[in-house]
Amino acid sequence: MPEGKSPDLCPRCGDALIAGKLYCANCGLAIVALPERVAIDAYVEAKVSQALASRLSDQTSLVREIGDKAEDVVWTRLKRYTWAVGIFLFLMGLYGVSSIQQAKSKIVDEAHSRLEPVIEDTEKRVSAAQTEIGKSEEQIGSVKKKLDETSTLADHQSERLTVQGGEIETKLARVQAASQRATLLSSGYDKRAAEFESHLAEMQTRAEQSDRRLADIQKSFDTRIAAVTRQVDDVSVSQAFPGLGQKLYVTYNNKPWRNPSEKKPGEIWVDIYVETQFWPNISPKQMEDLGQDLRGLGLTPFFGTFGVGGSYASGFGSLGDDSTAVFYFNEKGQQQASVAAKAVISHLKLDDMPTKYIDPAKVDRIMRPVLEQSGLDMQIYISAPRK
Repeated sequence: MPEGKSPDLCPRCGDALIAGKLYCANCGLAIVALPERVAIDAYVEAKVSQALASRLSDQTSLVREIGDKAEDVVWTRLKRYTWAVGIFLFLMGLYGVSSIQQAKSKIVDEAHSRLEPVIEDTEKRVSAAQTEIGKSEEQIGSVKKKLDETSTLADHQSERLTVQGGEIETKLARVQAASQRATLLSSGYDKRAAEFESHLAEMQTRAEQSDRRLADIQKSFDTRIAAVTRQVDDVSVSQAFPGLGQKLYVTYNNKPWRNPSEKKPGEIWVDIYVETQFWPNISPKQMEDLGQDLRGLGLTPFFGTFGVGGSYASGFGSLGDDSTAVFYFNEKGQQQASVAAKAVISHLKLDDMPTKYIDPAKVDRIMRPVLEQSGLDMQIYISAPRK
């Protein structure tokens, strides 16, 4: 029993011993009394010393044998699972081992390091040596167990690789499918690109045709613009000179005058014109009475302005010399002019109303068409007083 160890505890596992029991209930280690233990220890020491003498003489061979067994087990496993070599090497890398020989050396070194304390302890205490030998055997079993665990782990890794391999195959299949779709899309793109290029060529052709049509339209527009420009110029001319090329005609109050042929035989036409400045001095009743009186005297009165239209347009107030008078245009019209003057003086309350002969051939050529073509015999012209 080691020093400091309670006699109530198992020297192997340290579990509490049951009183009266000759073995540990936990690990099964035999527990005997001290005298018996000394006798047994002496006997065991002799046997163990003899056994150790032979075993320790070639402990390296023993460790190598253990390593060879481990190596055989490993290679047997690796032959069964050749596809897990990479995983096994990876696991060996995790344990700090880079080769089988290194693994064997490492196992040998580890076993040697573990056996040396056992041997030393056995030399000190023979009873403990037997126990340590058992531990060595257990360690060998532990190595086998670890190898089994390694094999199991390799199996698990193989399964994972199988699953991952399936996933990789699935992904590869997806990649291949995507590649096929990409190929189809590329083919479709090439086809569409060719169609697009053809469409562009057609569009270019149509554009060239459109350019030619636009050029023709432009020429047509230029021709039409020139024509319209000429038309505008013509309109401008007609607007500026509306009477160019037209025949002169007589107007009455800015409207075409009647045909002189409508004048009845013996009828005397008289124009009555009053300047606007004189209107405040005359009432409408006076003008109506004057007209009625002139009709009674055999004269036909017309109130307003005579003028000309056609190549030029103009209205004339006075057909004489712009003075208040009765102008007559026929030398034989003196008597009718005097009669008209008396009527004017009577109705409009004027002091005097002279009569004057106007020769149509001597008047201004612009006014002459009125005197020659209107059929008028005389004009009563009333102007505002001159200052």
